[in-house]
Amino acid sequence: MTVGRSVGEAFWCMYMLEMACALQIEVLATGRKYILQPPEVCAKVRKQYEQDFFPGRYEWPAFLRYLDRVEPDYAT
Repeated sequence: MTVGRSVGEAFWCMYMLEMACALQIEVLATGRKYILQPPEVCAKVRKQYEQDFFPGRYEWPAFLRYLDRVEPDYAT
């Protein structure tokens, strides 16, 4: 379950969570050693994300337009 300040933000968080989980499964399935980034790098990326990115602002409207195009009766 994810939450957000808007439906779009909650959707984006869930989408990214699912992508991260799928990637982790693929990496672990290789059986090879993997490299974890240093905490400083993770903190810098997180700070950039929080300052410069607004999850769901553009993705949610684009997703709804896509649904309107490929499955117009989804809302009924």
